[in-house]
Amino acid sequence: MAPAYVDLSALEDSQLVAEAARDNHDALAVLFDRYQRLVFHVARRILQDDAEAEDLTQEVFFEIYRKASRYDAARGSVKVWLLQYAYHRSFTRKAALIRRRHNREPLSAAALRVASTADERRRGLTRDEWSCAIRQALASAHEKQRDTIELAFFEQLTMQEIAERTSQSFGNVRHYYYRGLKHLKAVLTGRSQR
Repeated sequence: MAPAYVDLSALEDSQLVAEAARDNHDALAVLFDRYQRLVFHVARRILQDDAEAEDLTQEVFFEIYRKASRYDAARGSVKVWLLQYAYHRSFTRKAALIRRRHNREPLSAAALRVASTADERRRGLTRDEWSCAIRQALASAHEKQRDTIELAFFEQLTMQEIAERTSQSFGNVRHYYYRGLKHLKAVLTGRSQR
């Protein structure tokens, strides 16, 4: 006997979640059609980026599908449940994006400060002489400081990426980076480092 056809679009949200919990992909598609604009709007308002909001919208519905069996109607409607995921995921993503931007910006800003203060000393030196001075300054830095600065400048890695590559903590990488820049600045400007 063939199973009876169920018009999923006629079901209530909680029934669709129950169907999704039974691995019915079509039920998720109906929920997506009903609420994807709302979830996207929340994500877009928080993230201020259409592409990020689209990715996040898909992630929210994927998460809902995976956790459909955990839905408890006593704790709120499906719409509220979706919105909770959307807000939580959006704020988490926003924090990650801010950290990523923050980790990239200090590298270039700090490098500009070292270059501008060393500019005074550079006057009167040829390009080759200046390159030699930079190489000597780098060579005289502590090994971990030198490695961190080289990864940041030559491979353009963020502090987080350097931490992952070198198996160091983010805090250590940050320490080596800024101590290394301080050392370079001292050597290139002719000031003794304390």
